[in-house]
Amino acid sequence: MSSNINISVQETLDTVSIGVSDSDLEVNILVEENTDSEVNISIQDGRDGYTPIKGVDYFDGTNGNDGLSIKVNNVGQVGGNISLTTDNIPDDTDKRYVTDAQLVVISNTSGTNTGDEDAASIGAIVNAATDYTTPLDADKIGIWDTANGLLKSVTWLNIKATLKTYFDTLYTPLSDAFDVGLNFVDVETAYYKRNTDFKINTIENPNSLTVTIEVNAVAYVLGTTINTYDEVTVDVDNVGFVVLNCEEV
Repeated sequence: MSSNINISVQETLDTVSIGVSDSDLEVNILVEENTDSEVNISIQDGRDGYTPIKGVDYFDGTNGNDGLSIKVNNVGQVGGNISLTTDNIPDDTDKRYVTDAQLVVISNTSGTNTGDEDAASIGAIVNAATDYTTPLDADKIGIWDTANGLLKSVTWLNIKATLKTYFDTLYTPLSDAFDVGLNFVDVETAYYKRNTDFKINTIENPNSLTVTIEVNAVAYVLGTTINTYDEVTVDVDNVGFVVLNCEEV
């Protein structure tokens, strides 16, 4: 007589017992996501005088030989314990397997601040870090975004650009700034022209002279643009020295 038995082992089962009396029997066991249980299979000899499980002789008065075909998730052997690996257990959502090393990492992950990550410890880490002499434009620095309440990063390139924009409102850039020194000795009027647009921002007047500036015979207002080759006239009321602090535009 030839028979097949198919058994599905669920997570809630810890022990599977199988009684066999038919000859030529094949038992198939499917273990589903059973990570905690162990399946042990023991096959007994046939009763004296019978060989229900593939014996050597028939009615010979001796026990038959083990011969039951056992398979657990397609892993088969004649008898004893069958060892399964994760390759033999079906994968399923939220029931996946990890290595021993990964299990250690998971076990050490609490998801809470243990108290090590405070201002003092972070400050000590930063202070002990290797000195970095010349940051690259692509390097980043952490910054707190107050608008969104988030930690973000900003590149060194953007930091430099932001600082330049700010300081340009306070100081005249060196590349665009120039001075025109006028020393009045015998005459009290000076003339000046330039081959680029520019403006006069301030006047240095150590002799406290009365200074009048016109551009193309029109009174000039400090900080306004003087066009290329416009004629600038500077009049003073006495001898002395003045410096025009100018900037190209």
